[in-house]
Amino acid sequence: MKFRQQLIYIHLILNLCCIVMGYSQQNIQRIDSVENYIRLSKSYLQKSIDSADLYIEKAVQLSQTINNDSLLVKSHLQQSSVYIFKGDFDKADSLLQFNLKYKVADHLIGQTYHNKGTVQYYQKNYNEALEIYLKAAEILENSENPKQLVNTYTNIGTINASLGNYENAKNYLEKAISLSHTNEILKLQLLVNICNVYYELKDYNHYEANIFEAESLAKKYNAKSILSIIYTNLSNYFTDKGNDPDKALSYAKNSIRLKKELNQLQTLNVSYNNVGHSYLKKGEYNKAIVYLDSAYKGASGLLKSYILNNLKEAYELKGDYEKALYYADQREAIKDSMTNAQQKEKVAELTEKYESEKKQQQIEVLNAQNEVQTLTIKQQRYFIISVILLTLLVII
Repeated sequence: MKFRQQLIYIHLILNLCCIVMGYSQQNIQRIDSVENYIRLSKSYLQKSIDSADLYIEKAVQLSQTINNDSLLVKSHLQQSSVYIFKGDFDKADSLLQFNLKYKVADHLIGQTYHNKGTVQYYQKNYNEALEIYLKAAEILENSENPKQLVNTYTNIGTINASLGNYENAKNYLEKAISLSHTNEILKLQLLVNICNVYYELKDYNHYEANIFEAESLAKKYNAKSILSIIYTNLSNYFTDKGNDPDKALSYAKNSIRLKKELNQLQTLNVSYNNVGHSYLKKGEYNKAIVYLDSAYKGASGLLKSYILNNLKEAYELKGDYEKALYYADQREAIKDSMTNAQQKEKVAELTEKYESEKKQQQIEVLNAQNEVQTLTIKQQRYFIISVILLTLLVII
C-alpha cells in the first residue's frame, strides 16, 4: 500500500513537471512569435506600411497575453515607429507616454524617449525634440545597452546643424561615428552628414578626410545614390576653392552621370552649374555657356544667382557685353528677393538628401541583435529553471 502511494506521488510529480515544462515551452514560443512579428514589422516598414502595421499589431496583441513588460514595451516602440511613418504623431506620442509607466531596463526607456524626440522632430518642433533627445542620450549613456546611442547622437547632431549650432553638431556626430565602427553603411551616412558641418566650420582638412573616406565606402557598397551626392559635394568644394577646375569638372560630370542613371533629375542644376563654372575657369567659354544654360532652367534662390553671375562672366570674357549686361541685370533683380533659407541652398542638397533617406531608415531603428540576444538569454533562463525544477522533483 505504501509503495503504491509512493508511485502515485511520483506520477503526480512527473505530471506536474510536464505541465510546468509545457507551460515554459509555450511561453518561449509566444516570446519567439512576438520577437518575429517585431522583426517582420521593421522589415516591411519601407516596403509596405500596411504589412508593417499588421505584424506589429499582432506583436502587441500577443505580448499582452504574456506576463512580460519588456516585450510589450518593445512592441509599443515599433508600433510608435509605424505611427510616425504614417504621420499619426498623436497616437505615437500617446503610446510612448504609456510606455513610461512600466519599470523596464534603462535602454528601453531611453529608446522610448528617443522616439518621443522623433515625434517632435517630424513636427518641426526642433527645440522640444532636442531637449527630449538629450534626455534619451543621458539615460542610454548610463544603460547596459547603449547601442541605440548612435541614432540619438545622430539626431542631436542633425538638429544642431539645422539650427546653425555647428560646433555642437560636430561633437555629437563625431560621437555617433565613434560608435558606428561595426556598421559601415551607417558610418557612410554619418560621414556624409558630418562633411556639411566641417564645410560650414571651414574645417577643410577634416572635410577632405571624411568625404574621401565616404567616397571609398560608397564605392565599396555600390551606394550610387549617396555616391552621386558625394560627387556633387566634391564638385561644389573644388568649385568654391577655385584652384583645381579639372577636379571640379570631373566630380561634377560623375555626379551628372549618376543622377541621370538614378533618375534624380531635380538636382541636376547644381552639377550643371559646377561643370559650367569649371569650363569658365579653363577658358572654354562656349562649353561653359552650354552647361550654364542647362543649369539655369528651373533654378532658384542663391543657385540661380550664381548661375547668372557665371553667365555674365562667360559672355563678358567672350566679348559679348550686351548679353553680359543682360545677365548682370537679371542677377541684380533677384538679389534683394533672396531669403535666408534660399541662401543655404548651395550646401543644402547633401543634407536634405541624406536626412530624407536617414529619416526613412531611422524613424526608429531598434537594434535587432540586442533583441535576439535578450530573447536568447530569456530562453536559456526558462530552460535552466525547468531542468532544475524537474531534477528536484525527481530527487524528491
